Amino acid sequence: METALSERIRGTWSHTKDRLSEIDRRVSALEKRARESVAEAPRRLRLAWDQATGTVRQKLDVATSDDLGRLAARVDELAKRVEKLTRERVARASAKVVRLTRK
Repeated sequence: METALSERIRGTWSHTKDRLSEIDRRVSALEKRARESVAEAPRRLRLAWDQATGTVRQKLDVATSDDLGRLAARVDELAKRVEKLTRERVARASAKVVRLTRK
């Protein structure tokens, strides 16, 4: 009877050791995945932050001082061209009036 009990205890102990080895292996794999995930977290956070700030910038569409400077320069350039065209048309119209009045 003691032999049967010893065999049963040995079998249970062997099975328990196998299960513990399997659990240890799984825990090691989970630890490895957790370390990799933790190591990846800063990169993923930076990526998420960049995406969020990019989305906010697109939604706000706020002009920078450089954008405003370029726009002001373009408006000045167009104003000068309009002024020049107006002067030319006034000059042509004046010349036409002078010609018509001389006849």
